[in-house]
Amino acid sequence: MRDRNHDRTPKPILEGPADPARRGSGRSAWAIAAATALSLFVLAAPQSAAAVSVIDPISDGRPGEGLVMSFSTGETGTLVITAPEHATIGIVTTGGCDTRYATRVRCGTDSKVWTSELMATIRIDPDAPAGTSTGGSVAFEVGGTVVASTPFAVEVLPPHIGHAAAGQTTAMEVPVNGGTSGVMRFTAPDRTTIVGTGAPDCVIGPDGSTADCGTERSVWDGVQTVDLAVDADAPYGTLRGGTMGFVQNGRIASTTPFELELTPGAATITAPADGVLAPDATLSGTAPVGTEVGIEVDGVPIGTAEATIEETWVFRPTESLAEGTHTVTVRARAGGLAGAATDLVVTVVAPSEPVAPEIPENPRVPEGPALPGGQQVEPATSTATAISAGSSHRASEDTLVRTGADAAPFALAIALLLGGAFVGVVGLARSRMNGLG
Repeated sequence: MRDRNHDRTPKPILEGPADPARRGSGRSAWAIAAATALSLFVLAAPQSAAAVSVIDPISDGRPGEGLVMSFSTGETGTLVITAPEHATIGIVTTGGCDTRYATRVRCGTDSKVWTSELMATIRIDPDAPAGTSTGGSVAFEVGGTVVASTPFAVEVLPPHIGHAAAGQTTAMEVPVNGGTSGVMRFTAPDRTTIVGTGAPDCVIGPDGSTADCGTERSVWDGVQTVDLAVDADAPYGTLRGGTMGFVQNGRIASTTPFELELTPGAATITAPADGVLAPDATLSGTAPVGTEVGIEVDGVPIGTAEATIEETWVFRPTESLAEGTHTVTVRARAGGLAGAATDLVVTVVAPSEPVAPEIPENPRVPEGPALPGGQQVEPATSTATAISAGSSHRASEDTLVRTGADAAPFALAIALLLGGAFVGVVGLARSRMNGLG
């Protein structure tokens, strides 16, 4: 059988300068040749993908901690990772990197195509200040020229804070940056001693300043605890220097700092015990030695008082308190820290005014008995009785004064009787003498 293609008879090609189809065919050939040359040039040049690098959000970190940054890209070129301020770049999950734990790491070559997801660790400096650390970037260079760059920042958080009291033992909780491996090492803050840990296989150092848990093959996650005994004479304030670190290959790979706030004990209110208070009455209570007690009424500070060596405090308001029900709050402060608040609901009541006895303006003096000759005897005034009514003399003195005052009318009556008898006798004698004569 003959091939059907061979049966086809090619059509004659018309030649001649006046043929318009021939001119169109020439222009198309030139366009195809130009496009082919441009394509070969583009393929020969280093490529850069249209997609920009995607960086997953980085968790907030604390000074000394190590963070994991992941990013995906389709770029071509030398990978250049720059650390933010107060941080360094650690391990990068790819080969060809020239260094570790540096401010800038370079990986690969100009012709390297990055198509898989990459990860890098970022270690925040132990003395990094809290806040946003900027300046980080993931970039790609070709021939020393940056062809793509994606910036990122790290949010540095304050150290973990625990609360403690002098002479007591407290448990400090520190969360682990998930999936961290190595020997977990606790370091005690100033003026404290490690007395126990919540992790297994822990060995506490002879002086109690450190404790190592697990091995370098251990993987840690979740919240870890360490028990700390605080010195009895530790000063009020913040005790620094505590860390939870991870040792890998004999070196500290990352640390998480923590601090203890040594706060004063709670102040108390002992007076008024019954909750009733005069407007200018004195408040008092107890508080730890060396603390200052802040007094508030309904949330408004009204003054302070110093705790004495007997652990007591006394405060008298400079302005009278308004009558009614109020909440008195006291807090002991020292080292820039405040203890727990103590509240007491009081009722301010003004004292009632004393009622003075009514005294008549013109008291009427009773008339005394008449003497011979029509004279009136003025009644004796008991000044001793009047003094005794408002006096603070002893009862014996008061009794003597009152006895003398009460006997005066009786003596006067006896004198009058004797005087009358004497006058009668004299008169009778004269009458008899006149009758005889």
